[in-house]
Amino acid sequence: MKPSSQFGRKHYNLNSSALFFDFIYHLGIVVTIFYLIGYKGRLFSILTYLFFYSLYVRSFHISDGGDNLLIVNMFFLLFANNTAYFSFDSKLNSLHGKGSKQSLIYKLSIIIHNFAVLFCIIQLCIVYFFSGMYQLMGEMWQNGTALYYISQVREFSRPILDYMVNHYVGLTILFTYLSIIV
Repeated sequence: MKPSSQFGRKHYNLNSSALFFDFIYHLGIVVTIFYLIGYKGRLFSILTYLFFYSLYVRSFHISDGGDNLLIVNMFFLLFANNTAYFSFDSKLNSLHGKGSKQSLIYKLSIIIHNFAVLFCIIQLCIVYFFSGMYQLMGEMWQNGTALYYISQVREFSRPILDYMVNHYVGLTILFTYLSIIV
């Protein structure tokens, strides 16, 4: 029987070594940096998605709803041209004058890119719409006191928020309802 400290500790389902995990983790950071500067966008977008998805699957207990949204949108962004502007690839393409804007493949890639961006926007709209609807079900949001209770939690509160909530009740109710509308 295995000791309880070793049970289920295979990192990336390939090796249980912490050194292997550290190597893969830091390689993922390097890949993400290349993705952020826009170098070889198609390749590094796929690699970034794979590295983040592997961490998401292995460490699901430390993730939250934002990670779920990121995984879905990163999948859509695999089909988008993320390096068209403000990237290392766009600088190289402008220097070399690469690509014909009249080819069928170019026009098809524009359509796929636009659908990918549209799917990202739709995904975010759905999430925020249902978030607002879920807030409406809460009694504190309905009676306008949600911001008051949020300001009582030390991690979310600031001195200016405490002052505003405690001295301007009408403004607190207005901001509570505005947060739902927004």
